[in-house]
Amino acid sequence: MQALNRPYVRVRARFWAPRTLRGLATSRANVQSIDFDAPQKSDRVAKIRESQFLVEFRRTVKNRDVDAGFGFLLKYYKLGSIRRDAMEGCLYILLTQTYLSFEKQLELLRGFQKACQQPPTRAAAFVLHRALKTGETQEMRERVAKVMHICKTEFGIATEELSRHSDILTVADRQMLEKEGDKIIQLQGALMYSEAIGGNSLDAEALFGRELCQKCKDSNGNVNFMALYDQLSPSQRLVFEREYDYINQQKQRDLELLGIDTWMERKKLKLMHNVSFSATQSLTHEWARSLQDVLDDPEVQRTIFFRKQLDPHRKWLKVLSTSSLSMIIAAEIMHMMLMTKRDDHPSIPASIASRQLADAIEDACLKAVAMDSGDSDPGAMSLKRETRWTARLRFGYWEWSGKERIQLGANLLFLAIEAFKVNGSKAVVHDYRQQKKRRIGVVMPSKELLAELIDEKSPDRTFLGNHLPMLVKPKVRTSYDDGGYLYSSTPILSHPSMEDRSQQVYIKEAINQGKADALLYSLDAISWTPWGVNGQVLSVIDKIWNSGKTFLGVPGKPEELGDHASDKEKMTQYSQRVAFSYPLHIAQLYSKNGDRFYFVHEIDFRGRVYPLSSTGFSYMASDPIRALCQFWYGKRLGQSGLRWLKVHIANMFGADKLSEESKVAFTESHLDEIRLSAEDPLPDSGENRWWMTGENPFQLLASCFELTQALQLPDPHQFVSRIPVNQDGSCNGLQHYAALGGDVEGAREVNMTPLPVPQDVYSKVAGLTKQMIEQKVGIEPLAAQTVDYVNRKTIKQSVMTTVYGVTNYGATKQIASRLEEVTSGMINARAQYITNNMREAQKQLFSGATLIQRWLEECAARICRAMRADFYAQELESDSLRYLTGVTWTSAVGLPVVQPYRGSDRQMIEIQSPLQKIFIYDQNTLGAINLRKQRNAIAPNFIHSLDASHMHMTSSGMYQAGLTFAAVHDSFWTHASDVDELGSILRRNFIALYSQDRAQLLRQEFMDRYDGFMQIVQVPKDSEAGQRIQALRNKLFKGPRVRQVDYLKHELQLEYQRWIDPAKFGSITTPRDILAKLGQFGTFLGKTYNQDQSYSEPAILEHEEEIEQQTELQVRPRRKSNLLVLVPIEIPPCPVRGDYNVAQVEHSKYFFS
Repeated sequence: MQALNRPYVRVRARFWAPRTLRGLATSRANVQSIDFDAPQKSDRVAKIRESQFLVEFRRTVKNRDVDAGFGFLLKYYKLGSIRRDAMEGCLYILLTQTYLSFEKQLELLRGFQKACQQPPTRAAAFVLHRALKTGETQEMRERVAKVMHICKTEFGIATEELSRHSDILTVADRQMLEKEGDKIIQLQGALMYSEAIGGNSLDAEALFGRELCQKCKDSNGNVNFMALYDQLSPSQRLVFEREYDYINQQKQRDLELLGIDTWMERKKLKLMHNVSFSATQSLTHEWARSLQDVLDDPEVQRTIFFRKQLDPHRKWLKVLSTSSLSMIIAAEIMHMMLMTKRDDHPSIPASIASRQLADAIEDACLKAVAMDSGDSDPGAMSLKRETRWTARLRFGYWEWSGKERIQLGANLLFLAIEAFKVNGSKAVVHDYRQQKKRRIGVVMPSKELLAELIDEKSPDRTFLGNHLPMLVKPKVRTSYDDGGYLYSSTPILSHPSMEDRSQQVYIKEAINQGKADALLYSLDAISWTPWGVNGQVLSVIDKIWNSGKTFLGVPGKPEELGDHASDKEKMTQYSQRVAFSYPLHIAQLYSKNGDRFYFVHEIDFRGRVYPLSSTGFSYMASDPIRALCQFWYGKRLGQSGLRWLKVHIANMFGADKLSEESKVAFTESHLDEIRLSAEDPLPDSGENRWWMTGENPFQLLASCFELTQALQLPDPHQFVSRIPVNQDGSCNGLQHYAALGGDVEGAREVNMTPLPVPQDVYSKVAGLTKQMIEQKVGIEPLAAQTVDYVNRKTIKQSVMTTVYGVTNYGATKQIASRLEEVTSGMINARAQYITNNMREAQKQLFSGATLIQRWLEECAARICRAMRADFYAQELESDSLRYLTGVTWTSAVGLPVVQPYRGSDRQMIEIQSPLQKIFIYDQNTLGAINLRKQRNAIAPNFIHSLDASHMHMTSSGMYQAGLTFAAVHDSFWTHASDVDELGSILRRNFIALYSQDRAQLLRQEFMDRYDGFMQIVQVPKDSEAGQRIQALRNKLFKGPRVRQVDYLKHELQLEYQRWIDPAKFGSITTPRDILAKLGQFGTFLGKTYNQDQSYSEPAILEHEEEIEQQTELQVRPRRKSNLLVLVPIEIPPCPVRGDYNVAQVEHSKYFFS
């Protein structure tokens, strides 16, 4: 074989031959046995070889044996017998055969690229030509889009390179490309996500054989990896995992860094933000072109506005072309117009719109730098963090402040509003609206745009892919914002408070000190749960979706409302359909090959966990979307699994208050309906099936599919199950209250003690409420009018939310909505009457919970009125004194919980823009505490932090046991076969959570955290203590009209000095010494708030809002006859615990069921 290294001679400019060639036989068999060792003295052999090659190649073409022909080409190419351009010439001949399918043509192009490592430009141009000859159809557009997408992403061939082959692409082809260009580009954008998720998948047939893969193909001919995995041997599964993970690593990178515009140069970020409707696509691209014309206009660039407002960011924004920048803005604004349907007219505050635009632009810029900087090791450093550093070096970039974001976003929003048109009129308008007592600027779609959107027939392939499910395991969390996605930072907090950012600081410090390791471990554990799409449920939802009719939570088309519907009703319907289309399309993409995916998780300020999803596709969504999610790895049911699957069906139907045995019997009594539901879920006759009547119909349908398939096997216990089977707490909030206070009676009512049958707390409260009202019939007029409407359904929601802080007003509205379903007349009066009696019934049943709530509120009231000089340094220098101390505690898994409720008296930053003046809060300042919200929210928030801690502990326990786990707050999910083990783990962790007195631990933390704080109390001036205090103050301050605030500031500094150095300053006298000497130190501590005031719903402001300047919330006495006095804060003792022993939950069958 040494002769192969000798020089080559050219033959007819197409073929290359080695000088040493003995000869060629005339058959394909002899071609494989060519001897290259003997030297030849004549070029006649080369001519013979060429002739024989062409004869053999033409024979394969004539016989339509394309695979053999292409294999023949590869053989000669590898032997060095033909050049690359000759190879492409022969490929061109193969492609001209009319019997080749479109997919086969693409397969040949890919095979050439793989063999020659060169792009098949002429051949690709011919495939494009063939695709254009299909005619002006959607099929043609899809084919052309796919060819252009593959050429760009796989072959590196730009569209301009293809168009240079004028001998292949005719004038008619070019005219067709120009005419259909926008629609083709839009389809390319959709292909980018589809290819990133479902393209270039595992070659299962090459690894495991065609016979095995044939068994696992779906109706579309795609191998389903979930089904395939079940058929593999242990050794084959190892191969599958290695190869599948390798491919998915690259696909995940493409998915996260997706944003390369399909018609621009490679390696430059040009965002294709997919809002894929036929009408909205065209509008989005039309807007982008209009805005690009404005940004590229030299006259505009010379304006004062452009130089002053945009030049500060120009150097950094240069990483994006104006076309990319325009596309980002157009897509973001279109998404806002589609998704913000809040009032009578859809609108979004201009400040929020500006910030969202700036966030999208910053993210695109950082991705552009990431693409230019090359690959990065995702295990070593977050690419976003690395990219920020690169951007600082190259562009002087630092993370934008809130003011800079709003400034940039508002200026670009102004340009967009001027540029975006629809039918010659403005598409987006800016206006002002009254929001409570404020007048805020908003942006909203014009009437012309609304009409255009309402006329849209059907949103196809619609989604906005910012945070999609991952194809590989999320990164381990190592810091506040490092972990989760491979190439972007993902903060732990889902919506950091705009009112109080101290929680972020606390969490970062806790992580640095290793005190939040349990929290990070739990987040990793739950994020590593592998998910898949339930294809059977998806096919049912697809059928309902395509019908265009609203059915069981699947929104229909606006046309079904008829001509009598208003534009508002049609727009609402369209908005709901758009929102539903996002998760539906994501499910369709991930279901193509039965792909495995993972959700990145984040927490709210109390520690509750949420999957991160910008599309609405997650297992926490509504019933139809939730039913699409199943575990990717299946497990055989076994003896217990089959029983739990039957229990699960009863739960999903709504028979969740029966005993376990009764639930099994319930399911077995409906086996015929279950089988019929699975075999024909949507009959053509329109007949209702049993699954449609369930409480969670689509999750019930998923269970029907599995049970039916299991019962069809000779041994149903061998069925491989994937649906999540849940275990729910029995009014979980009351369970935590009972454990906190040791409430024996309360624990019994919420199934925390071993009982033969489950207790139903809602029925118990309804029964007691009805009994109380019956006793008042004939005494109170409303009693007779309401007694017949008191039942479990009426009061369930109000009982459930009472422990989470619902107000009397809120509970009344909940009950009123139930009464409206069954009666009319005096609804509000009767609802209020039922609410009042229901509250009394709850106090009787759950006295321990009431005491805990009152104690927590008292603690919060005292803490919020406490202060210490070092924390109030800036306040001491100002003219006023505000309450700034919020309530903070640490959860059982190390999460610092900070209640974020503050007033709107923070310092404001005014932002000037051509759009409007925007006022935002200065993030570096604190507003005064919202006393009412801090006090009323502590009880529900503390309970939420406890149930979140229980979930985190259970998640870690399940992961350590090697079991699959997911959770929706207090609803824990696993495989049917592992429910018993889940029950054991969650019970053990609940006992571990309350192995210490949580109320006492909280009190001790409050005492340690607020040590040295002074609480403000009010002392009547005419009392003995008041007179002495006033006399002391008069000695220290002499002058006309000294304010009480001045006394407090001076005394606060003295108290701080005494706390820091008691030896030196212990002899000073302050008002608190007078109270102590008179024995009245604790007299005024219990008067911090009205004990009879009702609860209030907690609220969190998640976004910056434009507000008017407001007066500061100053510290003032309730009455002028009172003095404000500082005394050391005293956390009240915990309520006396009852005799309940939490260890009983281990033997309670219905604690979680």
